[in-house]
Amino acid sequence: MLPSLVTLFLALPYLGLGFWPSLVALTVLACPPVLVNTYAGLRNVDAATREAALGIGMSPWQALLRVELPLAYPVIMTGVRIAAVEVIASATLAAFIAGGGLGEYVTARLCAQRHKDHAGRRDCRSPAGTGLRGALRHAATRAAAAGVHGGIDRGLSG
Repeated sequence: MLPSLVTLFLALPYLGLGFWPSLVALTVLACPPVLVNTYAGLRNVDAATREAALGIGMSPWQALLRVELPLAYPVIMTGVRIAAVEVIASATLAAFIAGGGLGEYVTARLCAQRHKDHAGRRDCRSPAGTGLRGALRHAATRAAAAGVHGGIDRGLSG
């Protein structure tokens, strides 16, 4: 896996500066955890389960879509959760290639003292706000995965 800053700097000579190169680099950064976990999830489906699906007359595509993917879903969603957290954490680095966003505040060291609203409260553009948003995104994707996976379990058992 490439470090996030390296991914951003590799996009620089080919795509230039700005928002779109940052978006492409962050998308590339998000792909490996999802692909690795998808492969691991599908690889760890029990061979007997796969054989049983084929034995009841399912085509290989039907077995993949109706049996293997639902069984691999928790591992795949773990990859999506990891990718979401990595992208949120790395998005602040996009300021190094003029991608804008929160990284401008972090690199300019303005969030620590200067970004307070009129009531003196700290603004959400602070590094703590970035970490909080990452933690909330992690919790939301985990809850979504648990909800959908729980629905699949109830559907299979009922």
